[in-house]
Amino acid sequence: MHAADLKHNLDGGNRRATRGRNLSNRNAAIPSAKIWNTSLVARCLTDRLLLPTMQNPLLFSTLNQLEFERAVLGRVVAGMPLREVLEHVVRRVENRSEQPLRASVLLVDVTGKRLVHGAAPSLPDDYNRIVDGLEFGPLMGSCGAAAFRGEPVIVEDIQTDPVWAAFRDIARRFDLRSCWSMPIRAADGRLLGTFANYYAVPKAPSREELDDIAQVASVTALAIERHASDRALRESEERLRIAQQAGGIGTFEMFPHSGRLAVSEELCWQWGLTPRHEYHLDDLLELVHPDDRDRVRAGHLHTPAGALDYLEYRIRRPDNGEERWMARRGEAIEDSAGGLRYLGVTYDITGHKRFEERLRVSETQLRRLNDSLAAEVDARTRERNSIWRNSRDLFIVASSAGVLRAVNPAWTDILGFREDELTGKSFAEIVHPDDVEATEAALLSASRSGPVRFENRNRHKDGSYRWVSWVAAPEGDTLYGNGRDVTSEKETQRALQQTEEALRQAQKMEALGQLTGGIAHDFNNLLQGITGPLELIRRYTQLGRTNDIDRFISMATGAANRAASLTHRLLAFSRRQPLDPKPVNANELLHSIDDLLKRTMGEAIETRVVPNPHLWLTRCDTNQLENALLNFAINARDAMPEGGRLTLETDNVELGHDFAASHPDVTPGSYVVVSVSDTGAGMAADVKARAFDPFYTTKPLGQGTGLGLSMAYGFAKQSGGIATIDSAPHAGTTIRLYLPRFSGDACEQEIASELNDAHRAAGRHAILVVEDDASVRELVCEILRDLDYKVLEAFDGPSGLAILNSHARIDLLVTDVGLPGLNGRQLADAARATRPRLRVLFMTGYAEAATRTNGFLDTGMEMITKPFTLESMASRIRRMVTLGALDD
Repeated sequence: MHAADLKHNLDGGNRRATRGRNLSNRNAAIPSAKIWNTSLVARCLTDRLLLPTMQNPLLFSTLNQLEFERAVLGRVVAGMPLREVLEHVVRRVENRSEQPLRASVLLVDVTGKRLVHGAAPSLPDDYNRIVDGLEFGPLMGSCGAAAFRGEPVIVEDIQTDPVWAAFRDIARRFDLRSCWSMPIRAADGRLLGTFANYYAVPKAPSREELDDIAQVASVTALAIERHASDRALRESEERLRIAQQAGGIGTFEMFPHSGRLAVSEELCWQWGLTPRHEYHLDDLLELVHPDDRDRVRAGHLHTPAGALDYLEYRIRRPDNGEERWMARRGEAIEDSAGGLRYLGVTYDITGHKRFEERLRVSETQLRRLNDSLAAEVDARTRERNSIWRNSRDLFIVASSAGVLRAVNPAWTDILGFREDELTGKSFAEIVHPDDVEATEAALLSASRSGPVRFENRNRHKDGSYRWVSWVAAPEGDTLYGNGRDVTSEKETQRALQQTEEALRQAQKMEALGQLTGGIAHDFNNLLQGITGPLELIRRYTQLGRTNDIDRFISMATGAANRAASLTHRLLAFSRRQPLDPKPVNANELLHSIDDLLKRTMGEAIETRVVPNPHLWLTRCDTNQLENALLNFAINARDAMPEGGRLTLETDNVELGHDFAASHPDVTPGSYVVVSVSDTGAGMAADVKARAFDPFYTTKPLGQGTGLGLSMAYGFAKQSGGIATIDSAPHAGTTIRLYLPRFSGDACEQEIASELNDAHRAAGRHAILVVEDDASVRELVCEILRDLDYKVLEAFDGPSGLAILNSHARIDLLVTDVGLPGLNGRQLADAARATRPRLRVLFMTGYAEAATRTNGFLDTGMEMITKPFTLESMASRIRRMVTLGALDD
């Protein structure tokens, strides 16, 4: 607390102090508090020794004092933070006191003018924050005054003592009534801080209590000084270690009689040893070169006391087998017992030795050159020529433009060309055409910026190509290149890729095997649900029992719809499903299936929907989104057999480049996320990794086809988004669907109804139906004729085109996509060559191109997916012919 913050209170306290007392020197600044000086403390100690039977039991006996010091210093030596050591001191004092008290330690800060918080675990945190940063001063409470005066300050009643005038309300707030503060001093007299006892009642100290405070302050001073010295020692050792590393100097201490060596980390690094604090001399001598070993051993064992020793020797590093030159310098020292120990340093002089060797060789070469320059040049030339001739790598010397000036004989062995067949040609002439551009760019980079690495395919003389890994470097206007044949490595890599592809194909075949069982099982059930009711309808019609027919019609229709749903799931998995994307509000969709979800989950599972009220629109197939969410919910239900909680949530998210980097199929941007979370058993890592795989299921045989999650994943990818799973064993599962944001307006949902007069033709419109399946063609034509349309029909693309090329009136072309001869889109394109405004309605149950919504459907073209209801077909045709009439 800064004194200026309490100026008004301090001024008033100082005036009261000077009026009421006549104290000399600095004591005048502390008008009421008792100041205990050093002589008084000494008298207290004397009285304690002379009158032991007249005093209360001591908080710290001599043995307790020693044990207390050991405990405190032991924590410091163990590296415990100072704050924890001081808290131990404070709690020791508080626990041993017969009367409740709260103690604190404040420390002098770096300015030497303030006290900062050290330890006060029993005082309130708010009080500790208030006194943290307390200035020294005569009226700054017991601790601030004790630090200012340098002597103990005893305040028996805070509410009446002027020393506490500025802090009286604070003390009352925290139930503090008396405070005894003792300075903590270092051995050299420096002020380190203050120790204080706080009581909740007015209280004066006895001599024994004052003695105890002095003892605690003494132990605290020892702890603070030892902590500071230990920290300084550690910092000094760290600076020494850094200096040794920077200078490449290793240190050691050897005891010749035992052969023990204490070594530094830098020495271990120099010698290639595992870092340890100690090695035996024999361990290091084993690494010394045999020619130098006896000399090194003698230098260690026979060095007289006080003599300096310098020695050079070679070692073989155990980590990499490299030979290094080392130098050792040190001093043998005789200890008080007459034994010798050896202190020294080592440093690596390999570079210096190599320089000396090079210098010696250079001098020798110079002498030889003086004796026989021609012979030396010839020898050097033969040496380079030998390397050039015998190397298995491809060497080239070329101009900066890539024109070959020289090649080595390895070209003949590897690529079949003689030197004279290549010299003067451009390097690009023997490079695969697909690699020429990259090769020329690499050579240009080498000539401008320095060495480069690149790979390309070089032509063999027989016309085949071999992969070569090149390193090219410039020297003036010349490029030097070194190439290594890596064809075998490439072939190995390609074989590995083929093996991996074969494995993936095997996995696909395994998946198809699972498909035959699961899908056949589901379809047999669905077919039974269709054929059975139809047989009953025939029988009941023959018997005249037509009243019961509607029930069986509903059964057959429901089974047919379930079959359609299964085919949609298969198409979504294969990503060939023709989606019908529309603007969708996911909140409204969740609200529409809320009741269904609750019935599906049962009473044991709590279902909760958490919508974002400001949710963006997305554009996708509403039915497929609903199916995906239902699949997620059913999986969640199966994961919570004992009950739990299912949460469906919507939100807006911005996916950035970091997310896209870990999900390569995602484009950064704005997305709507729909998540389904459960509190079930969760998934192991291997199960989660395969959760989106087709036909993969952990359910018992017959209880699932494994298409649910893969279908949802395929739907998300088709819609431009992605699906993710977060799960862990016993931690539940969260599946998220990320769908791109749609910036347009929502459209109203079509409401299905039965055929009525509103679906009838408004005029005598003519419609051409082209369908290769006779049953479907007959059904569609019958529907249209019943609705008063004029119907023309064809069974394949060529027959349909013949009608379109005639003069017959045709207002709408209704065609299947997968037709024999000409497919539906080809038929439509041919028809528009002569009837450019002709509207086209495609029927499809499986269409690869239907997923490419930006390329397959042109203006005036629409698509309807099989199986469709009669009402949806009639509504679509009525709308399209009406729009066509308006165009005309």
